Amino acid sequence: MAKANAAYNRGDAMTLERMLDDHREVSLQGEATSAEMERTERQVGHARRDLALLEDERVGLLGSEIAGLWSDAEAAKAGGRDLLRELAAGLVEKVAEAEERFAKIDKQIAAHGR
Repeated sequence: MAKANAAYNRGDAMTLERMLDDHREVSLQGEATSAEMERTERQVGHARRDLALLEDERVGLLGSEIAGLWSDAEAAKAGGRDLLRELAAGLVEKVAEAEERFAKIDKQIAAHGR
């Protein structure tokens, strides 16, 4: 019941559906062979639904920025480069430039007495 409440609170309709289907399957256990066939068909349906959800998640993850970064890093590694080190060095350079601009602006402010 706690699992159902948690799924309800998250708005997770798929988990609630799965729990209801699982409950229906348990109630069918005492019935004849046709019920076993129905239960098996339901389980196959569950597995197909779960596979479709996993495939959707996989596609979403492969299209994410972090997956793109990983792919770029692997390609750079194959070329003998360390992309993450290069990116870090670029960030260090940008921070240094920003600090220089800040120091110039700070001097200008001090020179004008503000």
